[in-house]
Amino acid sequence: MAYQIIFSDMDGTLLEDDIHISEKNQEAIAKAVAAGKEMVLCTGRGVFGTEVILEHLGLGQKGYVITQNGGAVYHLETMKLAWKKGFSPKEYAKYAKLAEEMGLEVYFYDNRKFMATHFTKEVENYCAVMGTEAIILTDYENYDGVFTKSLINGKKITFGSPRSFNERNGYGWILSSPVIIIWKWFCVV
Repeated sequence: MAYQIIFSDMDGTLLEDDIHISEKNQEAIAKAVAAGKEMVLCTGRGVFGTEVILEHLGLGQKGYVITQNGGAVYHLETMKLAWKKGFSPKEYAKYAKLAEEMGLEVYFYDNRKFMATHFTKEVENYCAVMGTEAIILTDYENYDGVFTKSLINGKKITFGSPRSFNERNGYGWILSSPVIIIWKWFCVV
């Protein structure tokens, strides 16, 4: 059976150094697209961090890009939001406040918005690489919308058992280098 759709992660898989696509990968994708295969890119990045990569790939109009660790899906043809699953700012506020009390930076995503609680050098660098601007959001509990992703960034610290935290609260934690990703568990049906 021939594959009709190809899913690929971006960072560390498709991209060599998180910004460049190898010639070999470009050729393989071009060949698949020319053969009528649908390409779906999957990433933790916000949509703004995928558009430059998509331009280089020339994927055509067929397909989707899954962003924000699955929190938002965009049509390749229009780059408009096709689907999103968010979580409540009020519900999440206790975790953001805890992170801030620990001296960590808190970032939020919602569709094409990247929000941070403070403008720091890390935020400035992230925005430069991803081609976006930060919105400073200090009153995140009363944000008029939902968050599709949140990052907590700072020096590595111990949170205790992520498993017990997950079981009690229904949130997942990913500890990856100095970045901690928290998301609300959900199922796509």
